[in-house]
Amino acid sequence: MELGSKEWFEALEKNVKFPKTVAFYVSNRGKVYSQIVDTKAESPMNIKYEKIQPSLLLSGERTALVRVKRLDNSKEYYSLSKELHEAWGK
Repeated sequence: MELGSKEWFEALEKNVKFPKTVAFYVSNRGKVYSQIVDTKAESPMNIKYEKIQPSLLLSGERTALVRVKRLDNSKEYYSLSKELHEAWGK
């Protein structure tokens, strides 16, 4: 499924109820990942580190946290995802 396609937006809107705080990670292999942060904090500055710490993936990839942001809708999620994929993705 291609980032930003109609099918992609439909799947995102079906599975994610915005607003959500989302952490974005980049891997040592040039992939960008995101994870919804399970927190009641309204601001990324108030999120506990263990909620957003980078992790080692099962594939052996290592990740680094590049952005945490509260997003109000799927269009904001898409815009930030696209920006990060252009900057960090391969």
